[in-house]
This record gives sequence, C-alpha cells and structure tokens, in this order.
Amino acid sequence: MMPEDAAAFVEVQERSYARASPSILTSYPHSRAMDGPRMAAFLDSRRHAVCATSRRDGRPQASPVAFIIWNGAFWFASVRGARLRNLRARPYASVVIVLPSWAAALIEIRPDRLFSYDATIEAPREEA
Repeated sequence: MMPEDAAAFVEVQERSYARASPSILTSYPHSRAMDGPRMAAFLDSRRHAVCATSRRDGRPQASPVAFIIWNGAFWFASVRGARLRNLRARPYASVVIVLPSWAAALIEIRPDRLFSYDATIEAPREEA
C-alpha cells in the first residue's frame, strides 16, 4: 500500500471519530486507533474481507471478497449478481477486513474437475 493510501484512510478515520456516537467511542476508543504506518502494515498483510450490502427488502447480503488497495480505496471484483444489484439500488456497503485469528480452521479444497472460460479467446468458426 502506498503511503498516500494510508494517509487517506487515516483522514477518513479521523472524520469518523469526530462524528461518532458515544457507544461507538466506547467500543472503538480513539486512543486505540491505528496510525498510518500501523494501518498500512495491517492492510498490507491481508487480502480478504467480507463485503456486506443490503437487499431491496432490507435484509443483509454478506460474502467474502479478495481486495486490493489503490488510490485510497478498496477494490474488488464482482460478478453480475446480488451484490452488484444491491449496490446499484443502494450505493452503500460495509467492508470488514478478515483476521485469520477468527477462523477455527483453514479449509483446503483441491478440485477433481475444473472448467474455465476465457472470453478473450476467439471462438473457432464452424464449418458450413
């Protein structure tokens, strides 16, 4: 992560603390907030998060995502599905950076079969 990305996140954090409710300040005391170098080290050591959006009926939709940080923002890919529909309808999301310590186990999956699709490869023409 670039130093300017960490600075941008710390600036957002400071604005957030300035308007935080007493209950948030009790749960997340400002004295325990990460500074730029600590935030950069933390985020540089993680690549996964949980992204939560809201469905039309108000129910939450949360799923794991891999992310990168670029230009002061979190970036992650999405298929055309619930998350994208939710964000188009309500452009708000919560992102929680996943800490490995929460996991009870790591699950390894080795596929027996795998199919992929590269849309950049031109399809062969069928003979008439």
